[in-house]
Amino acid sequence: MPKKSEKELQDIFLKAFQDGVLGELVENDKETWEAINDESFCKRMLDDREFMLKLSILSHFALEKASERIKDDREIVLRYINIGGSLRDASERLRDDKEIVLEAVRKNGYNLGGASERLRDDREVVEAAVTKDGRPIGDASERHRDDRELILELVKKHGDVLQFASPRLREDKDIVFESVNAWGDAFQFASDNLKDDKEFFLQLPNKAKFVAKEFLSERLKVDKDIQLNLKAIRHSY
Repeated sequence: MPKKSEKELQDIFLKAFQDGVLGELVENDKETWEAINDESFCKRMLDDREFMLKLSILSHFALEKASERIKDDREIVLRYINIGGSLRDASERLRDDKEIVLEAVRKNGYNLGGASERLRDDREVVEAAVTKDGRPIGDASERHRDDRELILELVKKHGDVLQFASPRLREDKDIVFESVNAWGDAFQFASDNLKDDKEFFLQLPNKAKFVAKEFLSERLKVDKDIQLNLKAIRHSY
């Protein structure tokens, strides 16, 4: 049987990958698989633009081991991002390209972590990243994690966003209240001062107190007024 060309090997790999039968190829055609798996062939394949254009819309991991030239190819990266690939796999230049980063974070907010430092401080990019899920704010710049208006809006939907807020905002009573109201366990991320603030704890929503009490200061865990308050709530149900 004549030796297969590199183009034929690429086509065999892509079809087997697309059909989900790579395992069968490995098992049933060892000679072809060995040719595909050859280190020098793999290196050339991962630097072949035509091949990578096709692979980039088939695999979420296509660019992980691609050549730097391919990682810096705008068309390939956009295709890759659109099927759920990680922005972290793109070149440094493209991770600082606002159009690409916006596309990436709209697809998956957690791609914010792969953006350049400059774009992690860009308001439009950050807001796009947290539209569906507030937790990617953890990868935003310190300036945005200290933005009271933004954080207050996010914790109302996802209480655990409090963990990413600046120390100043983790001491903000309105923000901590909304965080705990959304998720009682968020109280663990409040400042030590608020964990030791008896009046503040008593003002928390009753539904959250039984979880939040686990994160009170040692002094307040044994406070009689708090114990009576919790007992009264328990009896009300």
